[in-house]
Amino acid sequence: MDQFVVDNPTPEEYRNRTSTIFCNDWYVSFFYFFFLYFLKIELFQLVIDFFFPHSETRSDCDFHFSYHKCKSCGSYNTSVLNVTIHENSKK
Repeated sequence: MDQFVVDNPTPEEYRNRTSTIFCNDWYVSFFYFFFLYFLKIELFQLVIDFFFPHSETRSDCDFHFSYHKCKSCGSYNTSVLNVTIHENSKK
């Protein structure tokens, strides 16, 4: 998908927009914090960090018509919550 986004850039008239997205891979973050809080095992933390990089549930990214990539975990499994138009700036 990275290549698709590069090959299909956002048109110039839409580049002044950002999207607030929700990362649908939040469940990894939930289990990560659950086990860390209740088990408090440092080895387990290292294993989880290595195999399951966790994500913030919300982040901002550049607007695109097709896909939005989570800046925390790199997943495209996201939903757009809001699109903000920046009137006085060009990105």
